[in-house]
Amino acid sequence: MAKFAPNSDSIAIFAFSDLARVQVWDLKNKQKIYEVTNHTDVITDICFTPLEGLVSLSSDDGSWSIHDFKNGQLLLQSRE
Repeated sequence: MAKFAPNSDSIAIFAFSDLARVQVWDLKNKQKIYEVTNHTDVITDICFTPLEGLVSLSSDDGSWSIHDFKNGQLLLQSRE
């Protein structure tokens, strides 16, 4: 799954169907900015929040998290 950041022509977030990780890429510079590895099962959804710079992730493990997608900082997380 891939999602592109709103108001950005260079930031993309990729979730891998066989792994519990997400990578954030700067497409203009062709480099990975960081990787999110705090989930233990497949990422099922990526959603950019109305607040600029935030992204939420949900996983088959019943957890969700909110990150600052510009620097990878974990802001909030819930585990079921």
